[in-house]
Amino acid sequence: MRKSRGNYRLEEREWNFVLDVGLKGLFLMSKHVIPELRKVGGGSIINTGSGWGLKSGEQAAAYCAVKGGIA
Repeated sequence: MRKSRGNYRLEEREWNFVLDVGLKGLFLMSKHVIPELRKVGGGSIINTGSGWGLKSGEQAAAYCAVKGGIA
């Protein structure tokens, strides 16, 4: 999922792909899993961010945005 390129060279389609996989995927998974968890009386979804969400790397702006969005 991580695109390793200088941030200024990252194409918009690459940015969108990384955010779609990392954030939209998390949203869609939760949207479909939560009703099932409720049916069976509960459960847990654990979403993991990272330190990359607090400080961007020169080669990973989109990835860092995803990690910050999860946190």
